[in-house]
Amino acid sequence: FETATGETSPLPRSGVSDEEAAKNSEVQALIAERVPKLRSLCERLLDRLHSSTAEFPHGIRWVCKEMEVLARRTFGNATEQQIYSIVGGFVCLRYLNPAIVTPDGHNIIANDTKPSKKQRRNLMLVATVLQNLSNGILFKDKEAFMLPLNPFVESHSAKMVGFFEQLTGLSNKGTVSA
Repeated sequence: FETATGETSPLPRSGVSDEEAAKNSEVQALIAERVPKLRSLCERLLDRLHSSTAEFPHGIRWVCKEMEVLARRTFGNATEQQIYSIVGGFVCLRYLNPAIVTPDGHNIIANDTKPSKKQRRNLMLVATVLQNLSNGILFKDKEAFMLPLNPFVESHSAKMVGFFEQLTGLSNKGTVSA
């Protein structure tokens, strides 16, 4: 409303819970409009990750493989999702998400170019979806506005596991196999 009209929104700004805000028809319309866009961005990112594992630095892939081996040894009854969520915690939290959220600090965009607050917020949402995908965790009521993305997380978790399987694909000689 404010961006489109230049006027202050008549909606209350404080003292409103996420649940109350989510019940507002204007908020629901905004979420309904934006969720497909966010889903599309996340899908494109996931496709790009899947097709670029060979471009990941060998050192990061080696660390991921070692984490996978240790996780399997330590947690013998763990599922593939649980094993790869350990790898994903490292890759996403320490490598991918910082580059997504601060592309200006990682030479992805020109150093003199900074994302706007709105762009940075959108990048944070992409990183949040990626993190939940890597952990195999659905959004909860704490992030009620992200709940519509749970079907995406459910339907793409296997693809994320596949990405981690590719990322950790090392031969017995410690070389990365693409």
